[in-house]
Amino acid sequence: MDRNEVVRLIYDELREWNYPEEDISEKSSLQKDLHLDSLDKLYLVVNCEDKLEVQLPDDVISQIDTVEDLIAAMYHEVQKKK
Repeated sequence: MDRNEVVRLIYDELREWNYPEEDISEKSSLQKDLHLDSLDKLYLVVNCEDKLEVQLPDDVISQIDTVEDLIAAMYHEVQKKK
């Protein structure tokens, strides 16, 4: 799976939460721009983990602030599976 596929999966997941794609950018803050609280963020991460069949370490999850951070973390874990 390449980075673009990870990006698409994460954007698709956010769209399922009723965020229009035009409102999402890689620089979007999960908390400030998308208004996700810590539980919402965890739920988003777990959904993405399940779809990508990876598991992020807790310390990595705690460092995720933006959509870009989430993409990078997920892509890193996907690459480790190869």
